[in-house]
Amino acid sequence: MLIDRNQTVRELTVKIPGATRVFERLHIDYCCGGLKSFAEACSAAGLSADQVAVALAEAAQAVDSP
Repeated sequence: MLIDRNQTVRELTVKIPGATRVFERLHIDYCCGGLKSFAEACSAAGLSADQVAVALAEAAQAVDSP
């Protein structure tokens, strides 16, 4: 799954199934801070955007699996 790092956290929350759980677990604000870009939000949380992207892909795959 390719994630545009310029998309807002809110956009990714709507687009990716399971994203809210990942953001909550990693303490990334998708509500009030949802207008930050994905890259900014990861940086603010002290996280690697690549690692968060992997977590989002795994969450989306888990939701899509029967």
